[in-house]
Amino acid sequence: MTKSILILGATGATGIQCIEKLAERPGNKIHAFVRNPAKLDTKTLKRCKSIQTGDAKKVSDLRRALAETNADWVVVALGNGVDLSAKSNTIRTSNAQVLAPWLEDPDFPRVRVLVISSNGAASSKIVVGLGIGMMISSHLHNVLNDHTGQENAFASISHRTIVVRPTALTSDAPTGKLVEFPDTKKGPSIKTDRADLAERVVGTVGAAEFKAGAINITV
Repeated sequence: MTKSILILGATGATGIQCIEKLAERPGNKIHAFVRNPAKLDTKTLKRCKSIQTGDAKKVSDLRRALAETNADWVVVALGNGVDLSAKSNTIRTSNAQVLAPWLEDPDFPRVRVLVISSNGAASSKIVVGLGIGMMISSHLHNVLNDHTGQENAFASISHRTIVVRPTALTSDAPTGKLVEFPDTKKGPSIKTDRADLAERVVGTVGAAEFKAGAINITV
């Protein structure tokens, strides 16, 4: 079945992995939403049906991209650079606060959303042991708050939203396996490879049955 998938955060490491893996599935039409198309390499460009240029915090740009791509899915893989402690980490919440209300519009009744959040956001806790989890959460306070704000904003369309909360993302070597774990329990690992996460995105978008909700994942 053909699916039109709009990727927000398409120039980031996670977004690029999602594009790569989703493009491998026959029938998927990938549309990259970017502020600066020059940041996309030739390999990634070839995998995309279209490049939608705009600001992820601007209603008119998002609405245009949704309409032009006739999107079935929006995959939100937004980030804010490498400084995870920066107070300027608000892109996720700002995007969600403008995108979620528009997805309630009658023009977009069937669009489903997959949000890549983070373990430690919203109702989940980073549990490592020996107080290390609390230290990590403190260091990531701003980015986790941004993810929490993002999740809260999408609560208005929770019946059409899947939130995936990986542990710390890496670009090491994929393991080919992921496990889910409860919000307040210790996961088997504190790291998740982006390629593994992207495979989970592919499986979720391609699943025959849609199941809204939030899950924590790791390897």
